[in-house]
Amino acid sequence: MPLKIVIKSSFSTRAILSKVSQGIDSSWCASRFLVKFFDLCFVLVFRTKAMDHHYWLTNFWLMWRYDCLGSVVVFLTTCFALLSGVGEGFAAISVVQAEIFAQATRSLVSVFAQLELDFNAVERITEYLKIPQEAPAVNEAFRPPAYWPSDSSGLFVENLVVKYADHLSPALKSISFEIKPREKVGIIGRTGSGKSTLAMSLLRILEATEGRIILDGIDISSIGLQDLRTRITIVSQDVTLFEGTVRENLDPLQSHSDEECWQVLRSCGLASSAAMFGDDAGSLSGCPSTNKLRPDQHQPAASTVFLKSLDMKISEGGKSFSVGQRQMLALARAMLRRSKVIIMDEATSSIDLQSDAQIQSTIRECMGDSMVITIAHRLFTVVDYDKLIILKEGRIAEIGAPKELIQQPESLFRKMCLASADWASLQHQLGSS
Repeated sequence: MPLKIVIKSSFSTRAILSKVSQGIDSSWCASRFLVKFFDLCFVLVFRTKAMDHHYWLTNFWLMWRYDCLGSVVVFLTTCFALLSGVGEGFAAISVVQAEIFAQATRSLVSVFAQLELDFNAVERITEYLKIPQEAPAVNEAFRPPAYWPSDSSGLFVENLVVKYADHLSPALKSISFEIKPREKVGIIGRTGSGKSTLAMSLLRILEATEGRIILDGIDISSIGLQDLRTRITIVSQDVTLFEGTVRENLDPLQSHSDEECWQVLRSCGLASSAAMFGDDAGSLSGCPSTNKLRPDQHQPAASTVFLKSLDMKISEGGKSFSVGQRQMLALARAMLRRSKVIIMDEATSSIDLQSDAQIQSTIRECMGDSMVITIAHRLFTVVDYDKLIILKEGRIAEIGAPKELIQQPESLFRKMCLASADWASLQHQLGSS
């Protein structure tokens, strides 16, 4: 009984520390969340103190019982020594050993309880050992060439079936499609339709149960995870920034020059065109300099230009930057890698429309040589893409160009546009009659 109380108390303490950590790392300072946060902390503290109180009550109860048992043992040993007529020396040794036995028994129970509690760590290790392991990082028997993926072939998905667990129903149900090189493809659908599952399948975070994914003529299941994931860039909704400098976050492996770093930062509107290397800095893979844009091209807003040095410090998690600035920095990191395949997993879902438009403009201007797969919840984000894939309940409901889909009266994409508050703008942008 006391051991169970100790375990529950430790779990409750972890819950308090977890909530406090969440409060420090997130925006709990908002007044409407502050009361809820304090109430939750008070409930957890009360629960922890209740467990702790019962633990000590049970501990004192048990120690008192063992003290009573030790006294009874010493008393019986003394009576036995007196009645048996042994010598004074043997009687004294018997009484002392009886008292030591009572103390040792009490200590043995405490040590056993602590040992059983410590074996929780062994239990966790055993659970981790049973977790299915990922595929090897490198498959020495088959490694892709250095230029893979190239522009010679695109992405082919054939009868792909993906499950999160063997006992669950498939999240993706035998889907097939093709994406050509340099195409910009948007994947849309309601929550739970399988959009993020598809992105994780492309990176083999979730292995395919059936079917295959062929990228530039190579089945991705036949190569190592490191060879696959280093050739594909993903920009997720929750951007990961590490504590350090801008350069360390932008180019962790230090494989690019400062000029290339400044070029992508200027292209994303995070630095001025005259920063560090002046206006005559070279362009990076067809990405135009911000001071040479045509009148119809995107010009970064002055409010977004804030980086003065690559040695500028970034706090843990990038909390010193706004959400839009973190997304633009992640996009600059993706541009610097020059990957032929870029996955945008709802990267603009938590930012404003202006920042979203800036990111899409940067993608069109600076990623023309890359295949871009964008998982979006805003129709405006992907309305000018080459192709749309609409998922519904793990299946492909529609696939085609936005201009073609919106002109079909029974099209699911058209119905989604009609239900949107921006229907007039969408219709005007697509040139639909």
